[in-house]
Amino acid sequence: DVRLSGKSSPSLVRGFPNYGPHLIITSAGEDFDTFVSVFNQLGTDGIRTSEGQGEKNRRDVFKTNPEEVQLRALPYHGDSSCRGRLRKHFTNCFGGLPSSTYHVVVTSYADFVKDYTHFCQVSFQAV
Repeated sequence: DVRLSGKSSPSLVRGFPNYGPHLIITSAGEDFDTFVSVFNQLGTDGIRTSEGQGEKNRRDVFKTNPEEVQLRALPYHGDSSCRGRLRKHFTNCFGGLPSSTYHVVVTSYADFVKDYTHFCQVSFQAV
């Protein structure tokens, strides 16, 4: 049973926040859906806020206080072409920073085995 208490803070490594990237490998089906739904319940609040009025003056402001940042997950599944599109996020969306687009990848064991060589190119962090 996976439960988070409303807010997911990054773990501390040597006293500093660990924003990943992290990898969750689970079975396909209900377990995968449960992990994804837990992260979806957290929403995107706490990562980005927009400042300025009007579309031209709007800019993203990234929160850096660990108590304000929530971890965002990338559900990694689908057919080979869909997973190929998702892999584009591997190169530029996992900076290990509060402002990173994603902090966690959730995938099934079957998809992990199929795309093992691509996962090996990402320096995932342990918690």
